[in-house]
Amino acid sequence: MARSTTIKDALKRWQEEHDGQDPVEAVDIHLQFRWPPIEKMDGTLGTLEVVGDTLEELWISYNLIDKLKGVESLRKLKVLYMANNSVRDWGELAKLQAISGTLEDLVFAGNPLVENLDETAYVREVTKRLPTLKKLDGVPMLTEEED
Repeated sequence: MARSTTIKDALKRWQEEHDGQDPVEAVDIHLQFRWPPIEKMDGTLGTLEVVGDTLEELWISYNLIDKLKGVESLRKLKVLYMANNSVRDWGELAKLQAISGTLEDLVFAGNPLVENLDETAYVREVTKRLPTLKKLDGVPMLTEEED
């Protein structure tokens, strides 16, 4: 099996694949289906502070990511697709609270954290942590008035 990679290495490869475009200037970055898969959010997103001022979409599904280090620096992030990764701890999902004012659309299915929960419990737990979320796993979130 191939050695896994980090966000830093994946961003470098993304830049090469996009004719040298600086990820700092990108509005959306797609890093899903990487080979070798991304295993660590290594804080690189945090060191690229300028990315936090522009990045609106981050697609990192189908990797081996278990920690969300650096995600709090993505102050404009609206869409985070990170299905089928390795997140096991609610504390990692809670890191998204730092950007809950902008985060609207989260795809999180397929992570070990949610595999043992029924759908109602899963939605309740996510809503408790991210009450302003508008869409979870492609399904619009209901507000209390709509319940």
